[in-house]
Amino acid sequence: MKKITILWFFINCCFTAVYAQQQTDWKGSYAQLQRRENVAMLSLGTWAIGNIALGSVLAVRSKNEEQKAFQQMNVGWNIINLAIAGAGFYAAQKGMPEGLASWDVVEKHYSLQKTFLFNAGLDVGYMAGGAWLMERSKTATKKQEQMRGFGKSIILQGGFLFLFDLTQFFIVKSDNPSIKAIFNTVSFSGNALSMTHYF
Repeated sequence: MKKITILWFFINCCFTAVYAQQQTDWKGSYAQLQRRENVAMLSLGTWAIGNIALGSVLAVRSKNEEQKAFQQMNVGWNIINLAIAGAGFYAAQKGMPEGLASWDVVEKHYSLQKTFLFNAGLDVGYMAGGAWLMERSKTATKKQEQMRGFGKSIILQGGFLFLFDLTQFFIVKSDNPSIKAIFNTVSFSGNALSMTHYF
């Protein structure tokens, strides 16, 4: 009986250690994702605030219609960027949700990657739209300077966002090995689910 009790105690301790280690792994990965989001949103917010502040001053002072339109679009575009950054930063401050499971971490990790990659595709579209505006201004009969200014601004803002989203995608993707490692210890034989941890 004593041997059975000792064996039960040993198995229980091992299982608890494995479970705790697994929890730490995926919770650490989730915290890392939140830190990544914080840095990304702070970067976007800083860019937005700088553009709003500088653009507002230069738009008022500029007497050139193209430059004025360029700065106005910079301001308008970055008001939206600031709202997105603020909402993203706020969401990242909520901390770890109750009942967090390893699958939630994996889902969030790959969802974030897809979001940044999808946004990078949109950014290419923005730049193409800006280029189209600039080309259209050559044959327009009205507001040619305004169209050129708007086009240049959209190309600039789209270019920044393209670099931003692509950079964030690769930063988050760099964590793929640690995310995959969470599931290296889980196996399914067809009628049993088992978890192994190597010390």
